[in-house]
Amino acid sequence: MKKILLVSALVYLLLSACKKDASLEVKQVETTATERITKEEVKDWYDTVKSSNSYKKESAGSTNEHFSISQLKFDLDSLSSVKSQGGNILMTNTNGRVKKESLSYGYRRISFYKNEAGEIKFRIYEIVPDIKYYLSKRGKIENDFTGNILIFDENYKLIGGNRLVNNKVVAGIRPMGQPESGAAKKVTMSSITACSSGSDVSVSYGENGMYEVHYYYYSTCSTVAIQDEMPSTFPSDMGGGGGGGAIGTPPAADIPPVVIPPTPSPKIDPKKFMDCFGTISDDGAKFEVKVLVQQAEPGSTYGYGQNSVGHTALQLTKTGADGQSITQVVGFYPSDHSSFQSPGEVHDNGDLMDYNISGTYQLDAQSFRNVKNYISEPTPMYNLFDFNCTSFAYNAMLTGGVTLPSATGYLKLPLVPNTAGALMTYAFDGPSIMVPADMPGVLGEGMRQQNSPNVSTADGAAPASHGPCN
Repeated sequence: MKKILLVSALVYLLLSACKKDASLEVKQVETTATERITKEEVKDWYDTVKSSNSYKKESAGSTNEHFSISQLKFDLDSLSSVKSQGGNILMTNTNGRVKKESLSYGYRRISFYKNEAGEIKFRIYEIVPDIKYYLSKRGKIENDFTGNILIFDENYKLIGGNRLVNNKVVAGIRPMGQPESGAAKKVTMSSITACSSGSDVSVSYGENGMYEVHYYYYSTCSTVAIQDEMPSTFPSDMGGGGGGGAIGTPPAADIPPVVIPPTPSPKIDPKKFMDCFGTISDDGAKFEVKVLVQQAEPGSTYGYGQNSVGHTALQLTKTGADGQSITQVVGFYPSDHSSFQSPGEVHDNGDLMDYNISGTYQLDAQSFRNVKNYISEPTPMYNLFDFNCTSFAYNAMLTGGVTLPSATGYLKLPLVPNTAGALMTYAFDGPSIMVPADMPGVLGEGMRQQNSPNVSTADGAAPASHGPCN
């Protein structure tokens, strides 16, 4: 019988619940699924497997160096059928999650199918969202899924998969070579082929042989050899099976809400604030933008401290040839302070913000216009990790030709709160995870180390804003 790409059909169906019109191109995995298979056939097959001596020994907890289906838990009554060329595939959730530091995330699916000889086989799929995507979505998988889908055979060997960004395949993951012998672990060389635009790739390994692969803009197709570390014994973390549908239902998020302390400053229409500068002629005018940094813990890169999470704002001042001056102080905030990600808002920070580091930059008319135009544009989505108040200020200054020091550091995110409320009520000595993020503390220390005449380490308070102009 003709071989087909089972993985192509399955990856599409795994994500079809997120985006029904997804168009995915998947690397070849040699498997067949041209036969019809029924739930009753799988149940009969599994009853036979469970009656074998090897299954009984393994399920009883005997130590074994090889993976066995006895180490999985799933509900065969919850199997859902999906079409695959001339046959079909039956799928359901099974136990096991990725563990990174103190956080468990991602989940597994098991699929059953018949090969060309009519034999029942199974594959294990690991749906592994990027950690920042997972936290931002509070454990949900939506139509902008970013992460990896890895496919393993009946011996729990990696046989293929895909890297997705915003629900689009940007790279294929395929194995290369055979596992080497080892008492503690099996090591498989794998190659990742990425076709996109740019030039960087990083790989970080997690437990259970799962890893994250991050691709940044490949201009041509590139192949990168990596080492995939797999355990010699399958972990016994039991998570519950079941779950119908193509993608199934991931385990409930085990992270609490993160409450970012709200600001007393009012939300504004940034365009009306920025339009005020047009009331002063550019002829002979002076243009200044001041970056105000309130570090969470003054003098440190900490993510939390006496100033809670800290803040970064921009103070724009235009002074005309006649001495008339307008100052506006603005900052970027989330609309939902209990979420990692929510629609962004620009607030008036005038007369309300204290800072401990500042940078003052004199711009020309066009550069100043670029900064205010950036602030005036539709406000982007706020994301605690990837686009927060510091990211907003950093990018605005870039449009004005000013490159600030890197603001990226690692945010220690507590996973267990003491009580509901602000971040400062979280237990910092409990479970936590380190996540890359732009931070006022890191930006402030970078500015301090510049020893630039533009930078002041004196404490200050933001002046009042002029306000909107109609």
